[in-house]
Amino acid sequence: MALTDTFVKQVKHKGSVIGERYADGGGMYLRVKAAGKYWRLDYPDVNLPVRHFTNPEEITSEDIERGACECRDLWRLGRSVVQDLALVVEGAGVIVVREETGIAQIEGLSAWSKVVGRPLIPLSADKDNGYRSRFDLAHELGHLVLHRHIVRPTDRTRSAQPPRKAGSPVRRCFLTAGRELCSRGSHPSNT
Repeated sequence: MALTDTFVKQVKHKGSVIGERYADGGGMYLRVKAAGKYWRLDYPDVNLPVRHFTNPEEITSEDIERGACECRDLWRLGRSVVQDLALVVEGAGVIVVREETGIAQIEGLSAWSKVVGRPLIPLSADKDNGYRSRFDLAHELGHLVLHRHIVRPTDRTRSAQPPRKAGSPVRRCFLTAGRELCSRGSHPSNT
C-alpha cells in the first residue's frame, strides 16, 4: 500500500487498543492511534561481529584489523570503497543520528542501548563536514564492535572512554578501498 499524503491525512483510528499499522513495505510504517498518527521504522536485526574483549589493553592491532575485515565480509562489501557508510551501518541495525551539539570537542559517540536493544551512534553535525562525519562514523563503528563488553569506569576521576586506538584501523578499512588491511584474505592473520 502506498502511504501517500492523501492517505495519511484521511486515515482514521478504528478503535484498536494498539492502533492500526499501515506499511508500504520499505520499513517505514504509520501507526494510527486515538491520540494521533506516528511514523515508525522497522530497523533490521543487529548484524555486527561479536567480540568479547573485557579490557581495552588486550585488543591488538591485528584484532582491530580483523574486526574491520569481518564487518566487510559479514556485510558483503567486498574490498572496494563503501559509497554510503551511513546506509551500510544502518542496514546492520545501528541507529545513526546526526545532530548539532554545540560542543566542538564531541564529534561522535557510540553505545549499546539497553532501552532500544540496539547500538546507537550519535554524530555531531557542528562542523558541517560530510567527510569528517563519515570518518567519525567509521571510528564509532570500531568502538561498537570492539568495546561492547568492556565495562566503562564509573569513577568520574578516570576517563569515561576506552583508549582511542581501536577506531583508527577500523575507519581505515572502511574509508579506503579496504585492500591495505584486508588484502591477505578475510583476516590479516591468515598469512
